[in-house]
Amino acid sequence: MKKMTSSNTVSSWNEGQVAKWLQDNGFKEYVSIFKRHKIDGYVLITLKESDLRSPPLEIPCLGDIKKISKCIDILLQSENHGSLNINKLCDYQTEGRRTNRVNSTDSNDSVDSLGQGLFEPELWKTAISFIYCFIVMLFTSFVMVRSSLIIACY
Repeated sequence: MKKMTSSNTVSSWNEGQVAKWLQDNGFKEYVSIFKRHKIDGYVLITLKESDLRSPPLEIPCLGDIKKISKCIDILLQSENHGSLNINKLCDYQTEGRRTNRVNSTDSNDSVDSLGQGLFEPELWKTAISFIYCFIVMLFTSFVMVRSSLIIACY
């Protein structure tokens, strides 16, 4: 693995280096699309899944969209840790866990914070509904008993 220098950062890559990175990671069919849209290193590290999916890139294969996005994540992590293998960086097939892009602001790419807790959001909604029903039933029974006592006194 080559150590990163100031001229070796991903953001300073030209279109040719991005094309080589795509080829080295098994995405040679998308090299022409990336070159046509002048995607250099700076643009590459800002791409999100939604950018790959929608026009003008419009990559048709969901698997390739996910893999390219994952490779970009790994590329960013490697650049942030100070070491970068220019030849082949993405080994998404052997990595068993999914990592999320830290600086993603796209709402389609982010994970819902409610889903990360102890229970799923639907379970929380159900529990709150049961609590609400119990409180309403308790209040209604109290009012009904009180009303019947008042009526019985007269």
